[in-house]
Amino acid sequence: MEAGSSGHGPAHDAGLAEALLSSPEERHASAARSTLVNNVSVLKLNSFSGDTEDAGPNLSDSLRESLSIAWQNLCSQPVAVLGSTLESWVPCIRTLRNYSFLDLQGDFIAGMTVGVMLIPQSMAYARIAGLETVYGLYAGLAPSFAYAVFGSSRQLAVGPVALVSLLVSHSLRDYIDPESPDPALKKLYAELAILLSLLVGLIKILFGLLRMGWIVRFLSHPVVSGFTTGAAIIIGLSQVRYWMGLRFPASDRLHVILRNIYVNLGHTHWPEAIMGVAALLFLLIMKHLGKSFKGLHFLRVLGPLAAVIVGTLFAWLTQADVRVIGHIPKGLPGFAPSWNHLEYVQRLALPALVIVGVGCIESVSIAKALAARHHYDLDANQELVGLGLANLIGSVFYAYPAYGSFTRSSVNNDTGARTSMAGVFSAVLVVVVIKYLTHLLYYLPMNILASIVMSSVIGLLDYPEALFLLKVNGKDFLLWMLAFLGTLFFGVETGVVVSVILSLAFVVNESANPHTAVLGRLPGTTVYRNLQQYPDAITTEGVVIVRIDAPIYFANVPFIKDTLRRHESLGSGSEELRFVILEMTPVSSIDSTGCHALVTIYTEYMTRGIQLVLVNPNRVVLETLTRASIPDLIGRQWFFVRVYDAVQVCVAEMKSPRPGSGGSSPGQYSPPPAIAEATVPDLEEGSMSPSALGADFISPYILSQDNASRSAVRHLSIPRPKKRKAELLRTGSFPAPGTSGAPSSPKRHPHSGCLYRGSIF
Repeated sequence: MEAGSSGHGPAHDAGLAEALLSSPEERHASAARSTLVNNVSVLKLNSFSGDTEDAGPNLSDSLRESLSIAWQNLCSQPVAVLGSTLESWVPCIRTLRNYSFLDLQGDFIAGMTVGVMLIPQSMAYARIAGLETVYGLYAGLAPSFAYAVFGSSRQLAVGPVALVSLLVSHSLRDYIDPESPDPALKKLYAELAILLSLLVGLIKILFGLLRMGWIVRFLSHPVVSGFTTGAAIIIGLSQVRYWMGLRFPASDRLHVILRNIYVNLGHTHWPEAIMGVAALLFLLIMKHLGKSFKGLHFLRVLGPLAAVIVGTLFAWLTQADVRVIGHIPKGLPGFAPSWNHLEYVQRLALPALVIVGVGCIESVSIAKALAARHHYDLDANQELVGLGLANLIGSVFYAYPAYGSFTRSSVNNDTGARTSMAGVFSAVLVVVVIKYLTHLLYYLPMNILASIVMSSVIGLLDYPEALFLLKVNGKDFLLWMLAFLGTLFFGVETGVVVSVILSLAFVVNESANPHTAVLGRLPGTTVYRNLQQYPDAITTEGVVIVRIDAPIYFANVPFIKDTLRRHESLGSGSEELRFVILEMTPVSSIDSTGCHALVTIYTEYMTRGIQLVLVNPNRVVLETLTRASIPDLIGRQWFFVRVYDAVQVCVAEMKSPRPGSGGSSPGQYSPPPAIAEATVPDLEEGSMSPSALGADFISPYILSQDNASRSAVRHLSIPRPKKRKAELLRTGSFPAPGTSGAPSSPKRHPHSGCLYRGSIF
């Protein structure tokens, strides 16, 4: 939707006028009055009067008084302040303080349900990471406890996830082969995975403390979707060797995996393949029934557990020739694992950053979606700290990196989790399994775990998003395809890097090549809109109006200058170009390079007899321009609040004789309708009338003569000076600075009767 050129409130107009007072002293006095008396919500009339005798207390005194009160409150209530601070860093304190039996009931059911899913999934994901299955159980234990204490999401289920497990495997395989028969190398591989968890935790805590949660915004949704879909295919195909009983080295490149499958297809171990196919079909059917029928949602949860139990019993009773996971160490993990391999820190720093980026995007997006569903706020920075502490504490108890799982979080929410304490009950179930039941899992077939992984990653295949992007936005579809193909053919880590680079490249491109538009007036209104969107909009001979829809800074200055040259021929008609109006409402800021560019543009225009006009720069932009002396260079009379007012003055100027010329005929121009004074009866109509607004406000209106429906009425609410009501209603103007309070006569153009009512000076 196009930005309007006239829809601004009183605070905006106040900022414009205040920023351009003639002296710093006046600006300071006006700012103090506006802040202390009106709270910047309405425009105080006496802030334009120049009378500083009753301006109220000095701003520095007010600030000193506020700081004194804050310090007294801090000293008088140290326990409350400390408690509030502690609750912000340890959210579970607030949770436990308000914990109820209803919360306990919901969290217990949800926690036990998620725990049933977590046990088989964690063992399966550990195999993706190249680790023994027990490390998956460890990753579902300590991080779940830690996140329940420090996490801010009430429904997020933390533990091993497929995508991060694949990244861990890819990060460590360059240094050690996890399938090596050497026990020392396997131990080193596990210790490096734990070290990676430590680095991931420290980086996330640092990012959270530095309030850098905004970083995840630089990965666009199409890029994340393409990367996730590619990674899901890699994860699924990497399990084929366990699923069909094949033996070939692991890889994270599609063409390598397909070649290995094709070469070894003749060595398929059919008992394992048949069992794997049956397990996968069983899991998919259970998942489908659980999603399709509300009363059968428990099947979605029980599917993996049932597959584990049935598969283990079958392998034990029949002694079938299938690969099983074998011995799992019994007992809880020890404390403080060995971190003697710090020489690998530098090599693992980049993989840790990649895992942080991918994991945070997945976890924070899930947590925000769940928070929105339950109507509570989620702080992304606190979430980073919570996830960081979960991994930091997890690394002390032999856990590899853990994040929020989409599948388990969804089940956690659907089964009634009310607080993060549900994660504690899930972890308790894992403790029971590790301490007492690991010997029962000796005969668990590897193809059952592979089937669990394959059924889980099917939900990550986001091909509907690709079809949607193809229909809606070709650029986003290209981003999706590049991230998808980069992940498939160049590896997961390379796919992440490619995705980040693509996202940043498109952000930089959008910023360096901002949207601009040539504006025209909508018939029957004083509103100016994009000519391409509204072809019937009216242009004015000799005038071009250009809107810049972005901040002006060093990267986009060349593009803006080229765009202005290109737009000079649009909208001005057949007459010689006399005025270029820049509509700056969307320009949120301007840097020194932008100021230099405006000076260059103005100088170039002046040599060609073209006047540059600026419309509606905001307070920040206006202050920057003032410090750069640009209003004095261009002329303060060429700054306006509304495009309509600027065009009216430009038309009046073109009617007047130009120096050294014989003048021009007024009849050859088609000026916009003149501004008409509103009458008192007009002001007393509608919900925005003085009577509707209350005794303290009046509402001067500016009406267009060609607007019979009055749909293009501009309204400005200001404090009502009772003694000046009649004059203000009659003229619609403010008292000039330095006057005694009587309303000044409107300034008039020296060559026409057009009011300078839109000028911001």
